Amino acid sequence: MVRDEELFFHFLRLGLWGEEPDEPGYDMTGLTRDDWCRIYDMGHRQAVSGIVTDGIAHCGVRPDGELWGQWIAQLMYMERMKLTFQMEDLFRISTVKRERGLDYPFARTFNFGLQVQF
Repeated sequence: MVRDEELFFHFLRLGLWGEEPDEPGYDMTGLTRDDWCRIYDMGHRQAVSGIVTDGIAHCGVRPDGELWGQWIAQLMYMERMKLTFQMEDLFRISTVKRERGLDYPFARTFNFGLQVQF
């Protein structure tokens, strides 16, 4: 396996179980920006980028701040947001029953909703 693939699987296991596996240590020194991008791309293609990022967060070595910030922003990308508002009995035309007190007054209701999909 190539070094980037070994590190990818190391970070994946670390993200899944939250502790270092019982394997010999990996040399993470000297990773370039391109190495980090390849590791993230592997996670993105396999739809496990959040787990890999969590694994990287558990260890002491991280990519530079700008790249790390971009990864976190991509993980928190909002796919869809839906805002709803509903009103009932906003106004009522008076009737003879209401004026005489024979009709029960209706309450006005306002409902707000927010649905966010990541």
